Amino acid sequence: AIGAYFFKDAEVGSSEKDWIFNTLAGLLITVWPTIIIVLVLKNFFSLIN
Repeated sequence: AIGAYFFKDAEVGSSEKDWIFNTLAGLLITVWPTIIIVLVLKNFFSLIN
């Protein structure tokens, strides 16, 4: 969620559409590494079993 706040503060005075886009971009940047880690762990455990 830090990325969302960062983009929000960087775009002060922007339209609501830009705010929504920046919030989604911030969430994507925050969540994407977590998704990668989960997929890697799944593959790792499937190799063990």
